[in-house]
Amino acid sequence: MAELVNHVETEFILKEAMNLGISLRLQGAGKSAAAKVKEFRKDSLWMDLPARSGKRFLPWELLSAYFDFHGKDMTFSSKVLKQEGDFLVLAYPVRLLRSPARRHPRVPCPRGFALEITLQNETVRLDYPQSGEYSDVSLPDLHEGFDISSLNTLIESFRQRSSRMASESRVVLFRDRFPQGVEELMLSRFGRTLFIPSTRSPLPSADPYPEPRIITAQMAQDYEGPEGIVDGSRFDHAMVSKIGRGINAEVWCPILYFQYVVGYVYLANKTDRPVSMDFSVVDCAWEFSRVLAFYLKTNDYFKTAQDGEPVSHTAGIVDLSASGCLLSIPHTALAMRIKTGALLDLRLDYPEGSLQVRGKVVRRFDDKDGAYYGVAFQDLESEDLRVLFPKIYEMSYPDSQEDAGEARLHAGGSA
Repeated sequence: MAELVNHVETEFILKEAMNLGISLRLQGAGKSAAAKVKEFRKDSLWMDLPARSGKRFLPWELLSAYFDFHGKDMTFSSKVLKQEGDFLVLAYPVRLLRSPARRHPRVPCPRGFALEITLQNETVRLDYPQSGEYSDVSLPDLHEGFDISSLNTLIESFRQRSSRMASESRVVLFRDRFPQGVEELMLSRFGRTLFIPSTRSPLPSADPYPEPRIITAQMAQDYEGPEGIVDGSRFDHAMVSKIGRGINAEVWCPILYFQYVVGYVYLANKTDRPVSMDFSVVDCAWEFSRVLAFYLKTNDYFKTAQDGEPVSHTAGIVDLSASGCLLSIPHTALAMRIKTGALLDLRLDYPEGSLQVRGKVVRRFDDKDGAYYGVAFQDLESEDLRVLFPKIYEMSYPDSQEDAGEARLHAGGSA
């Protein structure tokens, strides 16, 4: 796991790298060079970059530096201040990392690269509520002990599993009807689980899952808007009604089929089980809903017609590595957001060729202009990597796996 080096130790390590003449690999967008620290200043590093290297770096160009310091991988990012004679002047690094975890270094997108993404749902049209978030329909990692050998055994194992944590459980599909009631409307709007651990307490204030799964108290408040203050909260009224009917806790977990909410999994504790619920109930319902959606797709339950060519979307590449990329999509380009964990079909164009590859969304964030997705490439062949490495890093693909990694990358190729 990467460790952030403090300011005092950073200064010591960089000075030692200068005194020992340690070679640093400087990696930019489609260019690479070996250099040594020759002068150490308060706000800059002066790197020895012999003119014979033929490398030219532009002011404000972003670079990453990698080096081995007494057997430990080290890396930092910086920007070019100027290139003067045999010296490349870099801004003093804001932070230094020890033992970075990434297998391949990220660099700004090299010239000539372009990316298109295709979502599996583009030709699927269903008359079901849409949540505004895209989730691919795939078999999740299994932790709850469900028997997935057939649809019947799956449902029976869910019944047995849920009976140990709830007094009631059922599956509801939105066939021939639209969501009704504030609970169904909220889970359909957000595509997330409505988790009511106790009808006598508020909704959770935070979502503990890396991939957001639950509707928080703030989301529920935002959903009702000003009308909830003027006319009274529909959700608060529903909670009072639940207490009157002897309901102690509930989980309403959506069944997601791409962007569609085709139904939900419901669990409740009633008068015969006067206890609250914890997140283990959410985990159980979520995993079952994902496996159930996968079976519905496998058996073409919705009789989806998928004629015509899939629609692709152009995505900007913020940075790129041999194992993934950070891509950007304007808010106006997609009507939905892509959930963490979703699989994408990617077409990566590069000078003199292109590559088709699957990518998995591992993180996402937004700004005012668009959505950003960190995507990890899935199962790239060594032949593809041998083509990509020279175009991304200006070096050959390392034959030894020990030569891979952010700081050791330079061992596998030449400048």
